Order: sequence, then structure tokens, then C-alpha cells
Amino acid sequence: MKKLVICLLALLVCAPFVLANDDSTPQGSCVLTTATGSSATNRAPGQLTTIFAQNNGFRGNMFDLQPVVDLSEITAIDVNVDPAGLPTEVDVWYRMDTCVGHDLSPTGWILLGHGTGTAAGVDLPTFIDLAGNGVSFPAGGTYGMYVDITNYPSPGINYTNAASPPTYSNADVSATCYYGKGDPAFTGSTFTYRVWNGTIYYESGPPLPLTVSPKEISAWFGGTATFKLNGGPDLGGRDYILLGTVSGTSPGFMLPGGLLVPINWDWFTYLLYFLALAPSNPFVDGFIGELDVDGFAMATLTLPGHCQLFDDILANFAWITLGPADFASNTVDLMILGAPPVPPSYQYDDGTSENALGWTAGGESVWAHYFDSGIGDTITTVSSAFGSSFGNGPANGDPCWVYVWEDPTNNNDPVDGVLVAQGSGVVANTNTNTVNDYTLDTPGAVSGGFFVACHVFQNVGVYAAPMDETTPYGGQAWFMGGAVFDPSNLSTTARYEMGSIGFPAYWLLRADND
Repeated sequence: MKKLVICLLALLVCAPFVLANDDSTPQGSCVLTTATGSSATNRAPGQLTTIFAQNNGFRGNMFDLQPVVDLSEITAIDVNVDPAGLPTEVDVWYRMDTCVGHDLSPTGWILLGHGTGTAAGVDLPTFIDLAGNGVSFPAGGTYGMYVDITNYPSPGINYTNAASPPTYSNADVSATCYYGKGDPAFTGSTFTYRVWNGTIYYESGPPLPLTVSPKEISAWFGGTATFKLNGGPDLGGRDYILLGTVSGTSPGFMLPGGLLVPINWDWFTYLLYFLALAPSNPFVDGFIGELDVDGFAMATLTLPGHCQLFDDILANFAWITLGPADFASNTVDLMILGAPPVPPSYQYDDGTSENALGWTAGGESVWAHYFDSGIGDTITTVSSAFGSSFGNGPANGDPCWVYVWEDPTNNNDPVDGVLVAQGSGVVANTNTNTVNDYTLDTPGAVSGGFFVACHVFQNVGVYAAPMDETTPYGGQAWFMGGAVFDPSNLSTTARYEMGSIGFPAYWLLRADND
């Protein structure tokens, strides 16, 4: 089924450049300098800075790290990005050998972490937090690194031309800079030699006993946090318990053997403990178990979308083993975010599209969201953007339609949707991320789950449906239509949940009850 879907759908991936792409300006010498850094305070004590003196730029950089001492974690980086003030999305990748010769394929690359920040502007450090990824870099190895701006072209990364690969070093680690990278990630053009402008912040020493990634998940959209337990061979084969608390890390509690656990025991620990004991429980996996012979284990905390158990809480975690020699790990924090803004505004998107979707052969393009109205609501307006900043959206003035369907089974499947309201208008502000309001012909009364949608007729080569790919996805977005679309009988039309076809993204599509 997925192969069939991919043949039918086309994803807009080739974007014109908003910032200047890598040019052929004269190559200059590289000078070691010191970056003052931004105002963020959660930096590790170890740091290595290259330069902040750009004369070129595009989407990313590749370089090699060679640690002289063990690095337990790269906790953050600074990057040189602009325009100032823009949200900045960064993926950091690594591989277990040099980046040289591995610049055009994702094969062998591993995602270290995804971080966000706000662009500080040209030749100023923009801080990107990566703490909690749990990836260690033992001394003596060579590790390829790839820093990629995932929401390129606004902002883009700045770097510096070089005649040969320069190396920057301190007593702990060295970095040799090789490549600038174009768009898209990995398969975009490679430019030699280009010097990454940035700072690496790191912890030195053996790996931490406990790490978690990501450091934030949503009780509304859902998500999974992965814990890595690393006690070393001395604890190999020991039973462990991973505990959690929402009431702070002091004073903790004393175990019978005299070990002080560095977190409190509260209702959250009871909840996780009993859920972990439940057979085949999908909510927690590995919170109670046995370390392998190397003292390693993994555990996951998975929240379904619309989970009602949590509402904006900061949870602390630690793991313990008991007797013959008790052990308690370090603590890690996980932020569990609650519901998004409550009605009157029904909205998932963050206001910016990173891509757009359309039918390869053209046809009826219909993008829909599932929302939950609770005990009920009356929807008066459906709002949508069209296309994306990459272009190729529908033409302004083209006709469009909006709909509201009641979901009688509240199961997030439009197959049995009951049409309760509709409206019409014309496409406006295409390819600008501007969300346009369309008033329904008559208000639509809904109770519990409901769907809203926007609909255009899409020509070949047009990508009408605006995709927000950076908001954590919980499975409430659908793409429908194709050759046949009947809003009064959705069982007759093609229907695809976005995650199921490999495009986990929300639309710039909203509803209101004003």
C-alpha cells in the first residue's frame, strides 16, 4: 500500500534559495578566534570554537572530531545563522569514521539530536541545546559530524572559504573542517573547503549513567522519550528500577541499605511503577528490568495523543539497583507539555510550512484535521494557508471549499464523517504561510471529535496542501481526494493519515467558533 501511495503523491522537495547559495568568492585564510557566545547558561564546561567570520553560506557543514579524552556527551553547539530573530531548527548527525568521502549519502550517519534556537545574526553565536542525547565519543577515534539547518532557507548557515582543511584544537579535542553542504540534506551539493563557524560544548569523562532524548514530549500531540541506562560492566546483569518524580530532587529518600536516591517518591513514581508491571503495557517499556552484561539498558515513556494524565509538568528521573552494593544514577529532567490553547481556536500548526503536498496527476486535493471539541462546540470559521514558501502553490483566485464533519465514532477516521457545515471562497496569499479565514454558510454543531478540511482542484505540478513538519506529530492529519471527492460520502474517496504514508506533518489548517 505504501508503494502505491508514494506513486500517487508528490512531495515538493526542491526549493529556490531565499539566501545566497554557496558562491565561488576567493578563498581566504582561516584564523582562530574566540566567540563570546549568546546569553544561554546551560553550557558544558568543555568547549571548542572554530571561527565566526563568514564569507559564504548555504544549508550545512561537515567536519571531523578527534577526541584526545573521552567525551561523555556533546551537550550543545553554537552556529552562525541569519537573518537574526528567526526560529532555527538544527539536526546534528555523526558517524563512526571520517566525513571525507561520505558527504553525499545518509548511509552510516546517525542522528545525534535535534535542537532549536533563535538566530542571532551574522557572525554571532546562536545557541542550540542538545543535552541529554547520551552519545559518547571515546578518545582516539575519528568521528564525522554534520550540522544541518532543517528549516533552511530561512535561516541559513554561514561558513568560511578555505584553501585547505583547517584544524582547531584544545587539550581535549580537535576539529578539522571539510565541507559546506547544500539543499537538501546529505544529497545536496558539497563545497570544499568550507569552515564551520561554531562552538561545540561537551562533557568529558565516561558516559553518564542516565540520559534521555528528547527532553520534551507533549501530552496533547503524543511522543516518546527514550532513556539510556549505562552502569558499566560492574553492574552487568543487575536488576534495576527507573523511577520518576514531579515534586523535585530534594531531599530524596533513603533505601534500607543506606543509599540516598536523588529524587522524591511521589504519585508519579507509583504511576510509572504500576504501569511498568502491567503486562504488555504500551505506556512504559523497560522501567523495570535487568541490565545486560555491559551494564546497559533502554526504557521508553510513550504518551498517546490527547493523554489526559499530564498537564505541563517537569519530571525528574533516576534509576537504582539494590544489593549487594546499592547504586543510584544521576538525575535527568523531562518536560511533559499539556494541551495546546483551548477553544475558540482549534490549531496544531506553528504558523510556518516547511513543505507542501499534492497529487502527481492532479485532481481534488483535500487536507483535513481531526480535533476534539470535548462536550461540544459550534464551528463558524475554517482557516487555511495554501502552498509553501517554496512556491508552486495554487493560483490566487482559484476556487476553494471548506468543510466540517462530525466524527460519530470519535476514532479519528473520516470514513464515517457526517457533513455538518461547508463554505466556499477563493485561494488567497498563496505560498506566504498566511492563514485565510473562510466563514461557513451555516455554523456547524459538533460534539466530541470532528474534522475540518480545505479543498481545491489541483493541476499537475501544483502543491496545494501546506505542511508544518516541525510541530511534534500526533496522527490527526489526513490527505484525501484524488480523482473522486464527495464531501457527503467520504467512504468513496481516497483517504490517507499523514504518518501512515511517511509524511508525519500537520497542515496550516485551523477552525474557530467565533
